[in-house]
Amino acid sequence: MPSLSTARASNAKFSPKSRPVIVVFGGTNGIGAGIIRAFARHTPSSVGAHIVIIGRSKASADVLIASLPAHTTSRYDFLSLNALLIHDLRTFIREQLFGTLGLTKINYLILSQGEVVMKSSARTSEGIHPMLSLALYGRARAALDLAPLVEAAAALGEEARIMTVVKAGAGGPLDLEDLAFSKGSMIGNRGRIVTYTDIYTAAIAARHPTISVIHVDPGMVRSGLKRGFPFFLRWIMSFVEWLFGTSAEDCGEWMMYALLDPSSKTGAWAKSPHADTIEPNRWAVDETARRVVWQHVEERSDL
Repeated sequence: MPSLSTARASNAKFSPKSRPVIVVFGGTNGIGAGIIRAFARHTPSSVGAHIVIIGRSKASADVLIASLPAHTTSRYDFLSLNALLIHDLRTFIREQLFGTLGLTKINYLILSQGEVVMKSSARTSEGIHPMLSLALYGRARAALDLAPLVEAAAALGEEARIMTVVKAGAGGPLDLEDLAFSKGSMIGNRGRIVTYTDIYTAAIAARHPTISVIHVDPGMVRSGLKRGFPFFLRWIMSFVEWLFGTSAEDCGEWMMYALLDPSSKTGAWAKSPHADTIEPNRWAVDETARRVVWQHVEERSDL
């Protein structure tokens, strides 16, 4: 396991030949903001970076952008999106990323949007639990819809990678009789959500063999994700994070290090909080189960 100083030193050697395009969903705070700070800090001023920050809070985005290096070669765009509804997410991608910004490539697509909703019966107007809509189906669909832009970067001979930040290595058994998570609580189903993530990252990587698709575990991070917990649990989680968690800034360094790993240039990968490669999830290796789950994720997110 490399040290944080090793990760920082490696990130400091980041030297793209042309200006990279970095798109971060859930980028206004927490892990997403940490990744943005790491890329902005380590990108050479001679090249700069185009960083697209997607999130709900313009105020948080303004503070974040003000803290980034003011290189004349860099460009920082904030786009407001509540990604709760998959139809709205897809419209946003089509109208804002392909349309308004006119992106022709994406070198690094980071998917970190999500929130904790404890109520098991909660549903969006699309009939999906909010946690699943944000962190599972919405992320898979964003990766599918934006994969052509990531492939365009690969066609230019540039880095072309997708990263989803969930909990690689912590998968659980599947229930093929309950593909849509109608039973049990979302917290209780977390292991299955992780296994679904492993399956869709492998499926997208197989469909787009010129790019890399990475599922990473960020570890315990001091972030705003706990805002969905009841008050007493938020207090407990804040104390636990203070004792054992890492800062969003340090996590951003680790995530950038994992994203840039030269051994993960193409294919599907699972990474630990310190960027080590994790063995395949034993619940996600059965071919029949993989096919059934992937078909479900693709169809359920086609809204």
